[in-house]
Amino acid sequence: MQISVGLLFFSTINGAQIGALSGFEAFKTIAKLNLLAGIATFLFMIGGAYWAGVKGSVWALVASTAINWGISHLALKKEAKKANVPLIVKECLNEWKILFSFSLPLTCSHAISGTVAWGCNSILVRGSEGLANIAIISMANHWQSLLLFLPNAVGSLGLQIFSSFASKDDFYLLKRTIKVNVLFNFIVVSASGMIIILFSPIISASYGDSFRSGAGILIIACVTAAFLAVSHVFGQALVARGFVWLYFITRIMHGLTAFIITVFTVPFWGAYGLSIAFLAASIIIVLIQFLYVAMKIKSDLF
Repeated sequence: MQISVGLLFFSTINGAQIGALSGFEAFKTIAKLNLLAGIATFLFMIGGAYWAGVKGSVWALVASTAINWGISHLALKKEAKKANVPLIVKECLNEWKILFSFSLPLTCSHAISGTVAWGCNSILVRGSEGLANIAIISMANHWQSLLLFLPNAVGSLGLQIFSSFASKDDFYLLKRTIKVNVLFNFIVVSASGMIIILFSPIISASYGDSFRSGAGILIIACVTAAFLAVSHVFGQALVARGFVWLYFITRIMHGLTAFIITVFTVPFWGAYGLSIAFLAASIIIVLIQFLYVAMKIKSDLF
């Protein structure tokens, strides 16, 4: 835990640097940095695990993240110099309004996801066969994260494009881009999810006999992933239009819905109840976000 503080420190600062590079539209630079970071992490992890086991692996993560921060800082200085943007601390507090209207609600939105997951999992683990159910949920979440990897990677660029069109009040191109992103995410996740669903009994059984009953939960997680991928696009559209606090409210609604349903379903259905809760919450929030986005861009979305 003490060692990992360094990881949190460098990750946080580097996240801000990557965000600034995105603002400069230095996407090729970000791709190169991610490649270098991946290579450095791989090499450091192997060396750290070999020489010092688990503690060495954690130190390796801290070291690779620090290196990533260093090269990202150099890249940011280079891009800022190109754009004639001075990187100075003086008068930076004048931007506090942006922190309140943008950074704060966005940070709180991300914090809600982890808080809700912790609360729902705590309810599940206290029930019958709690630890076994948590293990099955973790397995399903792993495959869900795999399904959402590509949409999330593409989505990081989508926000920049949405923001560009929104700043110009080009609602035609904004709507068109939203449609393309929604269809792309839904098709990619659905197609990949169908493969996982088809082999769900084999996948779940590969984790051990105690996971065989998790095939149904894995299927629910795949269906949920499709709605989460669509929700991600709608959320970015709200942020691009400057309705960050509204996006924060939708995240609260999603979390509260999932938690309330979990309270009533987990005592009866265990891990299935938790999976159903997040599926229902995801469907509801997609419908709500769709209505919000359609209203905020001044016309019907589809």
